[in-house]
Amino acid sequence: MRRFAVLSNRPNWEQIIADENLVYDLDGPDDTDHYWNEGYVYAMKPLEIEDVRAQIEGLHTLCMDAIDYISTGVFGNLGLTPEYFALAKRSWEEHKAHAGRQMDFYGRFDVILDDTTGNVKLLEYNADTPTGIVEAAVSQMSHYLFHFDGDGRYLQYNRIGDAFIDRWYEILQNMPTDSEGYVDNVLYFACVHEETGEDEANLRLLQHTAQMAGWDTRFIYLEDVVYNADDNCFEDEEGRRITNIFKLYPWEDIALDEFGQAVINCFDMTHWFEPPWKMFLSTKVLLAALWKLHPGHPNLVPAYFGSPEDLTHYVQKPIFGREGDGVAIIRDGELTGGEPDETPAEKMVYQEYIPTPNQIDEDGVAWNPVIGAWVVGGHCVGFGIRETTGPVTDYYCKFTPLVVEQF
Repeated sequence: MRRFAVLSNRPNWEQIIADENLVYDLDGPDDTDHYWNEGYVYAMKPLEIEDVRAQIEGLHTLCMDAIDYISTGVFGNLGLTPEYFALAKRSWEEHKAHAGRQMDFYGRFDVILDDTTGNVKLLEYNADTPTGIVEAAVSQMSHYLFHFDGDGRYLQYNRIGDAFIDRWYEILQNMPTDSEGYVDNVLYFACVHEETGEDEANLRLLQHTAQMAGWDTRFIYLEDVVYNADDNCFEDEEGRRITNIFKLYPWEDIALDEFGQAVINCFDMTHWFEPPWKMFLSTKVLLAALWKLHPGHPNLVPAYFGSPEDLTHYVQKPIFGREGDGVAIIRDGELTGGEPDETPAEKMVYQEYIPTPNQIDEDGVAWNPVIGAWVVGGHCVGFGIRETTGPVTDYYCKFTPLVVEQF
């Protein structure tokens, strides 16, 4: 994998990505530090792409196989309420009994690539609420078409959008029918209203792909979802019953919300995407479980739950942290990077620190790339690279497009 500059930026590129709904490129009107990295690309060889793809799918299999182990309670309730741990377990048992029930949709593995061995190393898996879809599926493709279309040396490995459509179609074909053979194909897409617009932009893209797959889709803010206690169901603002809903909102937060109990009450009447069993994969306890089950695996990093065990140089991560929140790097008891928060040890995972192989630019700046590998229906369907000059991939990272370099 290598990093290089494109010949020149696209004219009016900022307007182009805004039109693509990448509305979170800048953090407010006074920000000048772009998230989207217009002037650079990463390039990987076809065999490298294929090898990474295969390793990601292998990691996905390991994660799915670990759910039975995690669901025994060997790590406690994973920071969830007992009721929600039980809900996740019930959801998983239903899926195991019938693969067409409690179907999941997508996930994103965050890995680093060791150029020496060719192995990817799993940093974490966002299996519940991954974002970064607009830049990976749309903006990355338009950047490629402008700079490299017609140049036989370069290709684009990116079928994220098509894979989303295919998966939504597959899920629709497996939806239960009523006594008259009717399938309820109305699917709500919900997120909270937040200032950056990032969640809504990602959700709108997901909604579009579902619409193309044959669903009748509707957007709603979670704040506007109503629980009808008399009929034990959720409704929209107009009183229409919600039976299918994709929520871009973490399950662990739903568990603590005022309508958390209502979700359990009407679970049999509501199809959730992602399904509750994804709680077993969206916690960083998964990292410790994988290492316990497969110590020494070439794609895994030593990780432990509740204490660092014998690690002396490690990264401590809150089990439900996102975007680098609360992540700290410790070496011989001293803080060397990141910003720890007040999360107690019993809600922490400790992962051995492994440096990210860096890419040096023409100014001598070292960039640390993390590959976001998108998995849909068990298949790796595309990549997106976020990079930073620091040790933690956080809110201030950059998204740099990726191309396939044939020769």
